[in-house]
Amino acid sequence: MADGVSRDAGKGRLVRHESEKDFAAFLGALGARVTRDGTNSCDDIRMATYRSTDRRRLIVHLVNYRVPLGVDAPPVEEARDVCVRLPLPAGQHLAGFRVLAPDQSTPDAGHVSAEGAEVTIRIPLLRIYTVVELTMDTVP
Repeated sequence: MADGVSRDAGKGRLVRHESEKDFAAFLGALGARVTRDGTNSCDDIRMATYRSTDRRRLIVHLVNYRVPLGVDAPPVEEARDVCVRLPLPAGQHLAGFRVLAPDQSTPDAGHVSAEGAEVTIRIPLLRIYTVVELTMDTVP
């Protein structure tokens, strides 16, 4: 798939951008933003989202790609103060959440809040991989 191309894949969409700036612009056009350390940069942090078939859960995967590989690799460069802003699906509001970080023995729970039609996820420390499960209810 060429740079800057997106296409439908099953019930989702595949997107490819070589430039961090272009990728951030693509997310912004969808109403999504990923920042770290209070800047607009999302360098080396990847996000994927999935909706459950009953449409009551939105799963957000965050991956830190500043992870050296190999034998005797240097330590992981942890990402601090990661903030994700996503639009809530139409007609739904945030009912609950949980944060899972399988690469940390005692992960900081993070914080999730909703204001209007947007949800904000704050992860104080993204070591390698974090999953956020958002539970939603239909707006009465």
